[in-house]
Amino acid sequence: MTMKKLFLAPFMLLMLFSTHVWAWDGKGTESDPYLVKSDADWNALSSAISNGDGFSGKVFRMTNDIDARNVSLGTDQTPFAGTFDGDGHLLNFNVDNYNERCAPFLYISGATIQHLRTTGKIVTGGMYAAGIVSMVVGSKSSQLYDCQSDMEL
Repeated sequence: MTMKKLFLAPFMLLMLFSTHVWAWDGKGTESDPYLVKSDADWNALSSAISNGDGFSGKVFRMTNDIDARNVSLGTDQTPFAGTFDGDGHLLNFNVDNYNERCAPFLYISGATIQHLRTTGKIVTGGMYAAGIVSMVVGSKSSQLYDCQSDMEL
């Protein structure tokens, strides 16, 4: 094996593992949405957004109740920008810490959140605690449809 091939093989392997490997079934379209079936899927979505993908134009649908614990979606640098359909399922979210912003969706921009029910408890000294969305940012409008929150703040 030549020196060039020895160098390229680890580099190619690194590139393979550094790209997004999504955990969800589906294609992210309206007719075939990414399916969020578990806590692990919710966590994978949070990680992907934290790594710079806001999922603009992509559609997600919950298929089960999920315990998000204290894992939120969206960052100030990369807000969630897709469609999230809770499909009537329950998202449990519990936070007990001091953060400026606390909500299942921390930052959204141009997003649609629909048919989502939230429950849980947020204990914080921060100013932007909310049962569904903490902050809408950017110039794109965001929409919430048919959502309910039974969050204790």
